[in-house]
Amino acid sequence: MALPIGERPSYEGRTDKAVLFGISFILRSSGLSIPEPIRRKRLRNAICLLTAVSTVVRLEIALFLLPVVLSLVIQRKLPLSNALLYGVFGGVGSLGMSPP
Repeated sequence: MALPIGERPSYEGRTDKAVLFGISFILRSSGLSIPEPIRRKRLRNAICLLTAVSTVVRLEIALFLLPVVLSLVIQRKLPLSNALLYGVFGGVGSLGMSPP
C-alpha cells in the first residue's frame, strides 16, 4: 500500500546506503598490501558511484567527494585525468538513466 505524498517518510539527514558503499571503496583502497589494479578499480567505482548519487539524489555529497578526490590526486594515488573521467562517467551515466 502506497502512502500519500504528504505522509511519505523524509530521507533528509539519513545516509544513503550507496554513499556508505562508495566510502567503503575509498577506505578499502588505502591499504598498502592491495595490488595496484584492484586499488584503481575500487577508486573508479567509488568516484563513479558517489558522483552518480550526488547527481541524482543529494548534491551535498559532491561537497564531500571533492576534497576526497583532491586529496587522492595530491597524494598521487589517482591521476587527475582519471578522476575527471570517472566523475564525468558517473554524472552523465546517472543522468542518462534517470527519468526526465
